Amino acid sequence: MTSYSLNSIATAKTDGLAMQSVWLTGARIIALFSSVMLPIVLVRLFSQTEFGVYKQAFQILSTAVSLFGLQVASSIYYFIPREPRKRPQVAMNVLVFYGVIGLLVALFCALYPRWITMIFKSDDLVADIPMLGLAILLWLISSNLESFVLVNREARLASLFFVIVNVTKPTLLVGSALLFGTIRALILAAVVQGALQCVIMLTYVYRRFGPFWQGFDRQLFQAQIASALPFGLGGLAYTAQNDLHNYFVSHYFDAAAFAIYSVGCFQLPLLTALFDAVDMVLNPEAARLQEGGSTKRLVTVWLNAIRGLALCFVPVCAWLFVMRREVIVSLFTERYVGAVPIFAINIFSLLLWFPNGAIVRAFSELRYFRFKLYFVLLPLSCVALYFGIQTAGLIGAITATVVVRFLDVAFTSLTVSRSLGLKRRDFPTAEIIRIGASVGIAALFTFFVRVILESLPLIIRLGICSAVFWIVYLTAALLTGAVSAEEKSKIRSFISELYRRRLLRIDVSPETEGSRVP
Repeated sequence: MTSYSLNSIATAKTDGLAMQSVWLTGARIIALFSSVMLPIVLVRLFSQTEFGVYKQAFQILSTAVSLFGLQVASSIYYFIPREPRKRPQVAMNVLVFYGVIGLLVALFCALYPRWITMIFKSDDLVADIPMLGLAILLWLISSNLESFVLVNREARLASLFFVIVNVTKPTLLVGSALLFGTIRALILAAVVQGALQCVIMLTYVYRRFGPFWQGFDRQLFQAQIASALPFGLGGLAYTAQNDLHNYFVSHYFDAAAFAIYSVGCFQLPLLTALFDAVDMVLNPEAARLQEGGSTKRLVTVWLNAIRGLALCFVPVCAWLFVMRREVIVSLFTERYVGAVPIFAINIFSLLLWFPNGAIVRAFSELRYFRFKLYFVLLPLSCVALYFGIQTAGLIGAITATVVVRFLDVAFTSLTVSRSLGLKRRDFPTAEIIRIGASVGIAALFTFFVRVILESLPLIIRLGICSAVFWIVYLTAALLTGAVSAEEKSKIRSFISELYRRRLLRIDVSPETEGSRVP
């Protein structure tokens, strides 16, 4: 039987929702150690202006991939489970869509590279726009990799692919910076990375779905586009809404100022990894539960995701706020100390990361919700950013961004709650209060310790204060009940299992004991 038969897919090793999140989060933590070094290294290799130009180039790449994604990749989660015999056709339709869109973008960038001067204050990137267009094409096509793997519930394989992609990306970028030291070399590295991602994705799709290139189905293609486009328009507006502040700042300020602003908007990769893992696993699960009419179960899954994220996000945000200067200076050097107040305001936006997207996509009646919401918020953002920048410069830009972001999350969460029939008593208010109380205690202790240790070197102060914060927070969380009894039991079981396995390895292979490195 061929490796891409339906039977082989059906018998592939799969994991439950919780285990999938664990695998994906673990993969992101592993990838974190390489990807987090990228901006830290580049700020030390490039001048402030060069670093700003690099951030602008990759902001275009990131925005384009998100903007032109149009949620078509999400159709994989809905059409493959419903049409298991048409897996190759579903895959081919998605690849054709992104190939055509990416090719149009690449041609536009090649034929009219000066469009960038209409947005940015300088023309530093004009010569590199054609190559950037090619990178957008390759990254768009390969952006479906995780969707294809997760729809088969192969979270372990998705984790492996994620590690490979997120280790090779910073390696290529840092290597090109060290060898050539130019922005053009970084963009070329992005092209190579996109090609590598395409090879991995196409190989996987062939091995799982067979010769997919023979499977274009026009009628199915139209159904996929019709299903995805309403959400895609909302996603397009969402991307425009979220990235708008970067382009406003780039339009009114030079690349050096944008470098300061982008550092201030720095987000801890660990939080991004955790949220993305939860969101990706929640997507197919929400679709499955809603399709099966299991609304109560969907409510439980959504609220558990919110509580779980709060348990991690709230303390991290509090720690970042208290230690904001130490974090920015230690990561990005004293040259970027001007980013500290921007960073302090931006931290509040991290508290607004709610896993609403999967629920919105699961309900057909909400297919135009995001589009309608951002139809209102987008012009509001433009006005807020303009007056914010004119009034308070970079501080005004980030303040306007956080305020509009709050309105976005508030309206979306309220709509999702109504669709799920959620009552006020259902929301885990008591648990969130316990988390907040634990965080408040830890932040207060850490602030006083920071004041006392003000004369110590920055790195030492950061290390001691961080240890104090997390020890106090974990202790308070256990005492206040922020960590549930079930979670405590799971933690104890996990530690016991690790300990047991270690003992088993020693018992089974006693002859290797002397060869171990202490």
